[in-house]
Amino acid sequence: MNGGICTPVDASTYRCDCPPEYVGQQCEKKLECGPNACGNNAECSIGNHQITCVCKTGFTGDPFVDCSQRTVTALISGDPHYRTFDGCHFDYMGTCPYYFVVPCNGTLPEPFGRFIIKAKNILPFEGSSASSLRQIELELYGLSLYVDASTHHLYVNGISTTMPYFYPNEQNAKVSVTFINRMVLIRTDTNIVVRFTFGLLSVHVPDVDALRGPDVLCGLAGNIDSNCMNDFRTLDGLVLRNDRCRPKKWKNEFGDSYIITDPNGFFTPGERHDSQCLRGAELKLPRGKCKVTADIVRKCEEIRNAAYGYGLFAKCQGLENIHQSFKDCVHDTCFGSTAEDKAKAHCQPLEVFVKLCQSSIPNTPLQWRKEMNCDELNCPTHSSPKMCATACPRTCYNPNPSLQCNEACSEGCECDPGYYLDTSDPAHPECVKLEQCGCNDPDGNHHTAEEIWLSKNCTSKNVCKNGILYTEAINCSKNAICDRNPLNLIYRCSCREVLIYVNAIGSTIAMQIVKNIDHVDIVLIFSSIITKPKAAYILLSHFLRLVVQKRTERYLFIAIWKLPVVVGRL
Repeated sequence: MNGGICTPVDASTYRCDCPPEYVGQQCEKKLECGPNACGNNAECSIGNHQITCVCKTGFTGDPFVDCSQRTVTALISGDPHYRTFDGCHFDYMGTCPYYFVVPCNGTLPEPFGRFIIKAKNILPFEGSSASSLRQIELELYGLSLYVDASTHHLYVNGISTTMPYFYPNEQNAKVSVTFINRMVLIRTDTNIVVRFTFGLLSVHVPDVDALRGPDVLCGLAGNIDSNCMNDFRTLDGLVLRNDRCRPKKWKNEFGDSYIITDPNGFFTPGERHDSQCLRGAELKLPRGKCKVTADIVRKCEEIRNAAYGYGLFAKCQGLENIHQSFKDCVHDTCFGSTAEDKAKAHCQPLEVFVKLCQSSIPNTPLQWRKEMNCDELNCPTHSSPKMCATACPRTCYNPNPSLQCNEACSEGCECDPGYYLDTSDPAHPECVKLEQCGCNDPDGNHHTAEEIWLSKNCTSKNVCKNGILYTEAINCSKNAICDRNPLNLIYRCSCREVLIYVNAIGSTIAMQIVKNIDHVDIVLIFSSIITKPKAAYILLSHFLRLVVQKRTERYLFIAIWKLPVVVGRL
């Protein structure tokens, strides 16, 4: 009924595929935006078989209850362009990690405490003349949350973690991290919202007294005091001249003052601190390289048309800073700084504008890629691109989402009926059958299919099979203790301290080991004169680094051998 289509599931089962505004086994229930569908100051829309309530632009809260708390927003977009909380616009190209948001005095009043956002730009391809935002790291509640826009992988305190992630658990979450339509969304119980993807970072914070003042928040996002003229405050407190909140000078001095110089001050998986990064003063767009042509203006004109309510982006009328987005698009298209294919250099700034529009104005389907000669979305098998894909889809984590969604739809891929979104690897999301999904632990965090892990205190072993969580009671053995693997922080039963004796061609090498291991790499030391192996005392650290204490300076390193070991308990 109501326009539903009967679709076969298998040889003996059928289902009703309903129109977007109907739900039920036979599409018998129509969803409507009644007077009480959403809370105060929230906007309602119907689509994707859900009622979506979203706080109006500039407000935050629970959109199904109340959105009375005002917010302010800071942005990084494009190659990159910055907008402070108070509305100052400037460009900064440096590729060194820097503070985007940082307390001027080390910490903030409760409940915000130590809230920091760090960011790092990169040169997107060889020969690029401008940088683009690539990595962010958040510090809050004692956590470090790192995301790389190229893979969207999440690292919590240095450990790769699947999304969604909740701290400390889903029921009492102070922090939630989800992956929605190619964008990472971070929310806190203090009404801080961070959205991040390649080329775009938006930070929304509540406009409250605890965060207000010229010397409360620092960083490239500026302070919050409704005065953009004093936003160029360096880390040491010097306020640089800022003409009309569109500074041409001092932007590099301002940005460079927030560079993180501590080698351990910015986490990057598998990499060391980039000592070869370029300061803003060292990376400037060459003058005269680009001349704005009528064709460049035409490619970005659709953004400007939105301000007047017509064109491909007419539904974005009312969005803040449309004219600035148009200028940024012309600039980025002209320099082609975010695309190797210069003919499609306009596509990235257009995509950024679409994300800004759809995150601010609910239920805004925008069809623009084909019309603007930009590539269609590359969707995984068993899915298709949607102009306004739901932000609350069927997922392995939540296979039966609520009829209520609190996040606006946006351009993305939607799984076919009968398939569920698996974001275990956000760089390559998949649409899979339910039996291929992983499991959720009691804290609400997701684990991949066939993953095995021990509970806290090592009292139970858990495994995911066919989407079902199986738990078995266990205890560590007599000579083992329950600890956490330093490489991934997963609980494990670990042997107590042991001595390992290795017989190497007649010589005995004594080793003190701290944790249990599967094999040992033995460094053989030979005399430069005598060919018989000499004994050496070797220390093995937690991370299996070998340190050889040589008995004379005449010993030379020859080779690394893998030998079987005999383990004896102390």
